[in-house]
Amino acid sequence: MWLRELPKPIAIFCRSDNAALSVAEHCRELGIVAPEEVAIPGVDDDAAVCSLAAPPLSSVQIGGERMGYAAAELLNELLTQNKRARAILVQPIRVVGRLSTAAVGAKDPLINRALTHLLRHHSDPDCMRQNVTSLPCSRRTFERKFRESTGLSPAQACVRFRLEEARRLLVKTELAVEAVAERAGFGDILQLQVAFRNVLRQTPTQFRRYAVPAFRTSTEPGRRLMRS
Repeated sequence: MWLRELPKPIAIFCRSDNAALSVAEHCRELGIVAPEEVAIPGVDDDAAVCSLAAPPLSSVQIGGERMGYAAAELLNELLTQNKRARAILVQPIRVVGRLSTAAVGAKDPLINRALTHLLRHHSDPDCMRQNVTSLPCSRRTFERKFRESTGLSPAQACVRFRLEEARRLLVKTELAVEAVAERAGFGDILQLQVAFRNVLRQTPTQFRRYAVPAFRTSTEPGRRLMRS
């Protein structure tokens, strides 16, 4: 069985959640532990399918709503402007992380410990200081090992974790951008905007409008969207 022969740890990206579920089931039958030995993400973010796996599957959330809007716009062009059909590229929204990819993959146990701390506490404004002071080495040694293992500085990794939480909040809730910045650990909206522009090349509002085309600013602070 090719799954047993693969070097571990490894990630297996599957073309659909159903394919990912099949891989997860085979891994369980072979005694291959997810996510420690194999991380398994799928595509479609079908909550029902993802929840059937043990552990639940991470998945790429495709822009289904955006696809519908783009298709409608193209159809309107074909009918009213006599334009030719053309291909439309719709970018995925985000990776919805669940337990099938919850492990961190650094070979250095020290960096694994640091990444796990950041993953769990990135929304805490004091998480970086807590991380550094809890490790049995100097700050300079820690930062050097961290960059060698991940290609990022500890601060950059923390921003990536906070960005993922901010994107989740922007898609799943109607919280104001200011509230999203605070809950994700950025502290204020300016830091959130800078991070979005530097990493994602867009503003939080542009991301939200792309991910949720029908979004309208709520007059009720903190009101949540009814989304799975």
